[in-house]
Amino acid sequence: MTGRGFRSVRAIFLRFFGTYITVKEIEVRNTYIAVIHRILQFVVATYIFLYIVWIKKGYQDVQEPYGSSISKVKGIARVSISNSNFNDDNVKQSLWDAADYLIPPIENNAFFIATRKTVTYKQTVGTCASAMSEKLFCNSTQNPCEKGLPAPNSLGVLTGNCVPVKKNMKKKVCEINAWCPEELTDSM
Repeated sequence: MTGRGFRSVRAIFLRFFGTYITVKEIEVRNTYIAVIHRILQFVVATYIFLYIVWIKKGYQDVQEPYGSSISKVKGIARVSISNSNFNDDNVKQSLWDAADYLIPPIENNAFFIATRKTVTYKQTVGTCASAMSEKLFCNSTQNPCEKGLPAPNSLGVLTGNCVPVKKNMKKKVCEINAWCPEELTDSM
């Protein structure tokens, strides 16, 4: 390498390490400050690469998620629990609505669909005539009360029977398996 080439490499080297530019683009021509600046940059880059990436394997770190799930439930569920596989007399039936099978989550990282029993006075689970407002009218020739289907506008399951209304014995409505007497009826 000639003397001239060596001087140009040296000048580029000193220019790179001897000066630096700040955000306001002020050129500092103090070699001492520029060298300290480059050493600090090198130390930070070395720390990130060697310690965080290579030794600690920071690129492989994962964080466990924390959260809860809440599901909005509407409608009813009819549950039949049999004590014996052969005897139909031992069947216990329960009717659950949304308030019975949903409670808020009680801890993180969990999904709950829990059940609880709530006593409602003046109502019992059983069979009763559906409310007149639901318009589930029937007669001996036309019976839309198909057994086992959920009642369209109520929280009950159709039993398949056509029964007279307590207020007006001439009118007949579908019988439902639900909390009886139904809410919003005069029978409560």
